[in-house]
Amino acid sequence: MGSVYLAQHPRLPRQVALKLLNHDISTDGELRRRFEQEADLVARLDHPNIVDVYDRGRDGDRLWISMRFVPGTDAARLDPRTVTPERAVRIVTETAAALDYAHSRGVLHRDVKPANLLLAAPSGGHGERSYLTDFGIARLTNSDAHLTSTGTVTATIAYASPEQLASYTVDHRSDQYSLACTLFALLTGRSPFEDANPARVIAGHLSTPPPPITALRPGLPPALDAVLARAMAKQAEDRFASCADFAVAVSNAFAGQPVPLPIRAAPTVVYEPAPAAVTPYPAAPAPHQAAPGTAAPHLAAPGPGAPYRPDRGSAPPYPAYGYPAPGPIASARPRRPRRTGRWIAVTLVALLAIAGAAVTAAALNWQRIQDMSLSDWDVQERPLVHAFPHLISAKNKGTGWHGTYCERTSGPGQVNIETAIYCQTSGITLTIEIYEFQTPADAQAYLARAETYQGIQRTTASNPSLSGPQTLLVPGALTDFSARTSSSGVLYQGFPSDPDRDRFVLTFSSNTATSGQEILDQYWKQAPLGK
Repeated sequence: MGSVYLAQHPRLPRQVALKLLNHDISTDGELRRRFEQEADLVARLDHPNIVDVYDRGRDGDRLWISMRFVPGTDAARLDPRTVTPERAVRIVTETAAALDYAHSRGVLHRDVKPANLLLAAPSGGHGERSYLTDFGIARLTNSDAHLTSTGTVTATIAYASPEQLASYTVDHRSDQYSLACTLFALLTGRSPFEDANPARVIAGHLSTPPPPITALRPGLPPALDAVLARAMAKQAEDRFASCADFAVAVSNAFAGQPVPLPIRAAPTVVYEPAPAAVTPYPAAPAPHQAAPGTAAPHLAAPGPGAPYRPDRGSAPPYPAYGYPAPGPIASARPRRPRRTGRWIAVTLVALLAIAGAAVTAAALNWQRIQDMSLSDWDVQERPLVHAFPHLISAKNKGTGWHGTYCERTSGPGQVNIETAIYCQTSGITLTIEIYEFQTPADAQAYLARAETYQGIQRTTASNPSLSGPQTLLVPGALTDFSARTSSSGVLYQGFPSDPDRDRFVLTFSSNTATSGQEILDQYWKQAPLGK
């Protein structure tokens, strides 16, 4: 897209990194918008591990952006033989913090890779620091504007998530997948599915389990294989809830501490005739009750009489870590296959081999269009939809109240959540999340924990669609965006006196409101919460 120069600021006594868009592409409308978007996106971010943007502008037909100059190198230049576990954990932890912060601002990076991790050399008594840079293909999480309207896969395919390559819905867990691929490269010197043929790289991301990192670099802890397997699961809902959770699991693996293993094994989906030798991969554990005292770390065992939910975090991990062995594969809950996924991907691989990246882009874009159609809610989501019929869209990925886009989600990392749906407007001016817990007591316990958050206070308010005053947990004044996206920036409501909804918790948040009262007045009081 351009060149980056080390420049002396014309007025201030400091050096900056000055990026100039190339002359020959400066007239390309899409690239120009992408360049301007990079500056606007990153200028909104204020985090110690994200490169600061100072200014941007136009000089004739040349676009420019000035950023913090980071003296040092980038992670792609590191020799994996010299990357110690401590250094790898620090890089991943700092990058994870930067990504989670960007996600809280509604920004996806979409191109996390070693070359986009700048490493500032130690100076002034401070150690090395990681900086995340190049949000050039990032876009707002809920933006409907696709800068790559032709369907071209702009992310570096060596580190791209399956949903990016297949043009499915992308969320914050896509960046987690790419961060896991980046850690793999830091420690081995190669990407997980490295190959000279792009078709085989794409097929690897779509259908092949990641190779065990311990086989490529002996001496690494075996637990790291399980951590990477979870962060690089083919389905986003099988990954960690956040990049920080992934970083903690990496740290625990190196420290020899127990780590949360995959909720269920990511299946190997066949997109082309299987080769003679197939890399073995652990099958999904069979449903059964976890024995007392055998629940995985960070994953609570189901309560008495609670059903085993392999898609909700209650699966027991593998016996190598001291947990019950999985039962027969036949008893595990099957995953619904992607509609037409097999023949589309077979066609994709064939077209890649024949016609190259141009045909690939067209095939992937066609697949994205096919997947955009509305679908019925699954059985587990229907109680939520029936409980809030005027708030949630009648179809998955449909339009709910206030123009929100509604789809299923994994919830806020709580194991005792049975089902969760979120509805969000473009630009995240409004986010509504509805959680169904296993029991009413679980719902009340969640609200009790929320009440301990700083700035949360009880209040009573009325909504025209509900009978009588409602008790709410409302945040106080929100002074900046980081506060608005923390737990203290969320309005909570339970329904303890409604036997039909006493297992549900409803939350409202907004990135435009400046106080809990504004969230209450602008959104909650107007929302159709009745049945």
